[in-house]
Amino acid sequence: PSVTLPANTGYYFAIGGGTRLMKIEATNLEIIYGDKTYTPDENGMIEIKLIPQSNFSPTVIKFINKADSEKVFAMTFESLPGSPERPYEALIDTSYTASIDKEQTVYYQWIADKSGILAIVSDTEHNTMMLYNKTTMSVSSYTDGDRCEYVFVNVGDEISIAVASTSTDDVSEVAFILKLFSASTTDPVILYKDSTAFSFAPGAEYSFACEANNGVFSVKSSSITVKINGELIEADENGKVEISVNSDDIITVKNVSESRHEAFLKITASVEDTETTPEE
Repeated sequence: PSVTLPANTGYYFAIGGGTRLMKIEATNLEIIYGDKTYTPDENGMIEIKLIPQSNFSPTVIKFINKADSEKVFAMTFESLPGSPERPYEALIDTSYTASIDKEQTVYYQWIADKSGILAIVSDTEHNTMMLYNKTTMSVSSYTDGDRCEYVFVNVGDEISIAVASTSTDDVSEVAFILKLFSASTTDPVILYKDSTAFSFAPGAEYSFACEANNGVFSVKSSSITVKINGELIEADENGKVEISVNSDDIITVKNVSESRHEAFLKITASVEDTETTPEE
């Protein structure tokens, strides 16, 4: 795009889009963006990193033609690394730290070379994370502050990973790692979240494990069965299964209905009764 300005005039423009690098080859041009004023460098170039308040809000800048005649100023825009157009490549079981501008999102991409359940895990506070399977158009819940998100993947699926920060800092760092589980008894899905929803196809069976010891696993559904280390656990009169588990226990959940079913798997910390000795 380009802008045409009369001599010695200045106009404000709103430019849509997310974070990008704007380049302009010009003389006698002054640009005001935020609290800074930009002029051409020794090569006659102005380069500005545009960081809108969000990926969906416009960037407002002011162009000032300092010349005594009308000028046309042509602009080019370059997508920055980590943008939706130029996502970083990510690998499984590799630790990453995303440097994120305030109220912005950094994007990664992974092409699935195995099938299973993909998890993005982070111990960083003040973050939001989302997994989006572009091939199947399925998406994780993208809830603020969760340690983990999950999505089903098949070989060849293109996965978009969005990492954002809810911190008030101008720039913050969010550390995360991608984990892929086959959901078999030998490679169970690790349950990092207190409550996780999984969609089970008819007859589908997946195995899970608790992240830590001394947890209580519970699920309420008449459409699924639960086994702990191969032993069938009977539901109570309300259709709820609740049992204490440790990190080495294998929880196998199967959809025994004839339709797809979503079940909420919940892990809570157990509360041990404290024995008190009466005073003599």
